[in-house]
Amino acid sequence: MARKPRSADIWPNQRRPWDAGLRERGRVARECVAFVSTRLGATLLVWLFTGIALALPAALYLLDRNLARAAGDSMRKSVGTQVGSVSR
Repeated sequence: MARKPRSADIWPNQRRPWDAGLRERGRVARECVAFVSTRLGATLLVWLFTGIALALPAALYLLDRNLARAAGDSMRKSVGTQVGSVSR
């Protein structure tokens, strides 16, 4: 079975200019900026909710640690006064 000539390949190997990749990235960047700028309110809401979702676990962890520390300090003070008053 003979192979078809290279020019009949489905995806021929074409030589691209050296700056074709840069032009393509520039085109994609322009399209993204145009898309985001036409939907600015929705974009800001998405970023806001994403930021809240990422910050919430850390905030709850810090709140838990601070409340545990505050409760621990008050428990030590109350236990210390009780132990001092009972001792002989």
